[in-house]
Amino acid sequence: MAGKKRPRYSGELNTPLDVPLPPLAFEGPVTDETRSQYEAARTRQEMEHSGSLVEARGRKLRLLAEYFGIDPDAHKEEFWPKLALRLAYAYVPGFQFRNKGRRGRPKFWNEDRLEDLLTTVEELKLKFARSDRAACAWIVAKPEYASKRWFEPWKSKKEKKQRMETLEARLQDAKVWKRNLDKWVNDLDAIRSRPNSE
Repeated sequence: MAGKKRPRYSGELNTPLDVPLPPLAFEGPVTDETRSQYEAARTRQEMEHSGSLVEARGRKLRLLAEYFGIDPDAHKEEFWPKLALRLAYAYVPGFQFRNKGRRGRPKFWNEDRLEDLLTTVEELKLKFARSDRAACAWIVAKPEYASKRWFEPWKSKKEKKQRMETLEARLQDAKVWKRNLDKWVNDLDAIRSRPNSE
């Protein structure tokens, strides 16, 4: 289908759950006895496979939580709202952000790129004990590394400086985006924890 996006998931999250086919239909006339035999065979098959389906679904739910950066062992009152919000942000147009009235070229720095930059900078800071600025400088100094994600290799010192300024500015955008996302998740948790007044 033209224009259809490729799946964002890989591995087990990109593999459907295998559900066994119902038992083959019986032959002969439909009687109460043959119908009950068929229902018994179907019930027996469902019971045999229900444990493995529940286990597979639980495993995939943990992977989905990890994919969205949610602790799969978190308390259910924290886990479910966060997962619901992350899925809504990813797939429901009414939960996605846009700049109202924005014109011009399409936005390159979407939420995924901002999150990727923030994660990369945090990893570099931990790995090399660097500041935000030093981590951005390291990324700009490795054009083969950054070009895969954020920009084409720079060709001049002026362009290198511009890339550095862009990364630093986008890093600040990423921090604001993450702070807002955390605030919305906390607000939802607070709403969910209120006693029902009905």
